[in-house]
Amino acid sequence: MTIFYFSGTGNSVDIADKIGDKNVYSIPCLINEKKEIKISDDCVGIIFPVYSFAPPKMVLEFCSLIKDKIKDKYVYTIAHGGGLCGSPGIFIYKALQKLDAYFDLIMPSNDVFLTRVSTEEEAKEVLENAYIEIEKIKEKINNKEKSDYKKNIFSDLLSYIGKFIFDKLAKPDISKKFYVVKERCVKCGICKKNCPNLNIDYDKEGYPIFKNNCSYCSACINLCPFKAINYKKKTEHKPRYKNPILKI
Repeated sequence: MTIFYFSGTGNSVDIADKIGDKNVYSIPCLINEKKEIKISDDCVGIIFPVYSFAPPKMVLEFCSLIKDKIKDKYVYTIAHGGGLCGSPGIFIYKALQKLDAYFDLIMPSNDVFLTRVSTEEEAKEVLENAYIEIEKIKEKINNKEKSDYKKNIFSDLLSYIGKFIFDKLAKPDISKKFYVVKERCVKCGICKKNCPNLNIDYDKEGYPIFKNNCSYCSACINLCPFKAINYKKKTEHKPRYKNPILKI
């Protein structure tokens, strides 16, 4: 089995680890480092968070890159979010031109933009339930069971509308909306290291600056140990979330 994942704050990493296989690859690393994508296994998984009920743009770009390599494979995807996921498999199928099985999971929320992240107690409970579901999904994958990527009319519409709104409103050029609290920033580089879109650089003083390729993964905000990065005035007093498995 080969697993590809996209992760901001570690939930996808956790799922990939629980599904378990030695051939586990980060989609951002493969794309950013322009590595050759080799798929020799007959089972391929793609794990990602949902943004407004749809996959991240980079995940869809990656799917387009591998579609000719997976025609004779069993392909599944696991979508996850802090609540309803919608039907993001619709877009994965369109990019891959195939999808044998679709699964989704509720994982702790890392949404610092619109709602709030899960508290430590909430995250612990959600993860306990998720791990039970992951074992069930793992068994289905091992048996190569098939499931429809379309769920129902409501979920399908939710994803189409959500993606349309996200694509219109969530512009990648949002550098002016992020700001750094310099009194808290220790210039550790965690934000730049963990940005899947390579959207962070440093100014002349060594403080983070944000370019024009943001995917709204929230890694920079959530993973900063000192809460030095914020988005407008929305995140200043909000808690942060990091999956326990993620090493930064």
